[in-house]
Amino acid sequence: MEKVDVKKLISEYKRQSLSDRLPKKLTCGVCGKEFDYGQVECPGCGKRFKRVGFWNRISHEESVERDAPQSHFKLASDYCKFNNWVIVKEYPLLEVQGKYIRDEAEYHKYRYDVENHNIDILLLTELKRLARKTSILIEEADYMRKLGVDIVAINQKIDTTSAYGKFFYVLMAALAELESDETSYRIKRNVPNRARSLKVLGNKAAYGWDWVELNKYNKDDLLTLGYSKEIIDG
Repeated sequence: MEKVDVKKLISEYKRQSLSDRLPKKLTCGVCGKEFDYGQVECPGCGKRFKRVGFWNRISHEESVERDAPQSHFKLASDYCKFNNWVIVKEYPLLEVQGKYIRDEAEYHKYRYDVENHNIDILLLTELKRLARKTSILIEEADYMRKLGVDIVAINQKIDTTSAYGKFFYVLMAALAELESDETSYRIKRNVPNRARSLKVLGNKAAYGWDWVELNKYNKDDLLTLGYSKEIIDG
């Protein structure tokens, strides 16, 4: 299978305008009238729709390749269509780790929209997409609550409009941080094993190890040093 060019995928996704990815029509759930998507009030019965800002964060290159931003956007779009909500903003943070969100321009756009009451709901596919630190998640939730903006996480059915939803939000925030810490711990523990297997460790070798070009060494010497025939011939 041909490997996905992640940089190209991200570039093409960001080049599309938000309106290109959205449905063209919306049907009012009250009177059944169909009208152009993007309007936040039904011209038939006057019902006002919730305005949604979609937070589309995917952290690593492998994750972007596996969980294409288009698929996350489609899930959000379908969810909004079902609830008669309207996506008016999107915050695509692709290849951005949760602990660095406050360094990103999209984070400050989202803050601007919340403070200026441009959105009613911040929509996420999962709570961990917003951040991995419990303190950050609770701080963001408190900040939005004071300004009248709710958080909805589709896959976990979290909705901070209810007391139970607020409690579940805090619980899932703690679990998201636990998962992040466990992943970091497993990666660190696996570094020596990957070094022994001559697997990629990022941009530098692990402490106590050096990169070597095997073709510069005699095969017998490498066997003496403990390299397997598979690695040498590999």
